[in-house]
Amino acid sequence: MIDNIAIGQSSDFSNVISIDDLKTHLRVLHNDENTLIGSYRDAACEYVQQYTGVRLTQTTATIRTNRWGIVELPIAPITNVVHVKYKEDNSDRLTTMPTSDFTADIKRVPALIKFHTSPGTHANHIYPIEIEL
Repeated sequence: MIDNIAIGQSSDFSNVISIDDLKTHLRVLHNDENTLIGSYRDAACEYVQQYTGVRLTQTTATIRTNRWGIVELPIAPITNVVHVKYKEDNSDRLTTMPTSDFTADIKRVPALIKFHTSPGTHANHIYPIEIEL
């Protein structure tokens, strides 16, 4: 279970479907509605991403949790795990976990991270573990 997730904003869905393709489908022959059609496309793509958990464009995500062991990552596709960091004392300083201390199965959906070690974290932090994707 994930406690907190921050997904970077997808802003350019032109590679998902172009305005020209949409205009062909809608049988629109002029350019007067391009801005409106583009905003409808962007809203529809954002809705699909929220509903399915599947990212249509490349984006970043930061997952924060307080659990070690096996963590399920509720977004897809995941191309790599940038880092895993954790707060081990009362400060806000993050310590980077060596990649040898966890295994990421990013080919499965939902992806999983299995931690081989469980370093101590400070009790004052609600989400002391940060996974950057």
